[in-house]
Amino acid sequence: MEMKCCPKCGGTGWYSYDHNHTAVCNKCCKHDKGWWELTSGYAGYMDGEDNACCSAGCGTMRRDLEVKDD
Repeated sequence: MEMKCCPKCGGTGWYSYDHNHTAVCNKCCKHDKGWWELTSGYAGYMDGEDNACCSAGCGTMRRDLEVKDD
């Protein structure tokens, strides 16, 4: 049985976004390090929204994970 790897990071959990920098993969991050609540001084903060971001460092906002009903 062949294991499927993340197409972004190849299963490493990290990817290189330029020749000098890496980042936590936001495609396969499990978001298991908790959530950090952004305050109004931070980029990404939106009034009246869920402003928590993944503490693992992948850059995912919790509000983006929620399934929105039409």
